[in-house]
Amino acid sequence: AAEVEAAVWRLVASWLNDPEALAARIREEDRSADLVADLNRVEAALADVRRGRENVLRALAAGLLDLDGEAARALADLKARGRRLEERKREIEAVLRRAAADEAKIRELCAAARGYLERADALPFEQRRELVRALVRRVVVSGRGNDVRVTVYAAFAPAAEAVFVETGRG
Repeated sequence: AAEVEAAVWRLVASWLNDPEALAARIREEDRSADLVADLNRVEAALADVRRGRENVLRALAAGLLDLDGEAARALADLKARGRRLEERKREIEAVLRRAAADEAKIRELCAAARGYLERADALPFEQRRELVRALVRRVVVSGRGNDVRVTVYAAFAPAAEAVFVETGRG
């Protein structure tokens, strides 16, 4: 366990030693522009669904259509599609709100990292733990004996980093 903790800490310390590179890496993962484009497409599709529904209802009101099974299915399909699009819109908006909050966190992390740079290895365990928790989403340990692999999933990147673990030290 001590070797795993040491390996994870070495990786976190390497991130902290270059806070600007860390911030650039976090920003690389920012998909806000893609999400805004997705949001625009969803909103356009929602407008199409609303227009389609209004057109069917107008045609029914004008007596151009009968409320038969086909018309009822068309209305139900439009309603279901609208619900799915509204849900997707809410999801995208939530991700965009989190992205804005993440940018503030990036600035805070960089400022904190600069403060910790000179004394990172001398930090008490509790402060190290807080840093690790802020930067690491998950740690996966696999293997046995001298063949141990630690995979660290950073909180700021979808890709994982493998960390070498020194074993057999006395």
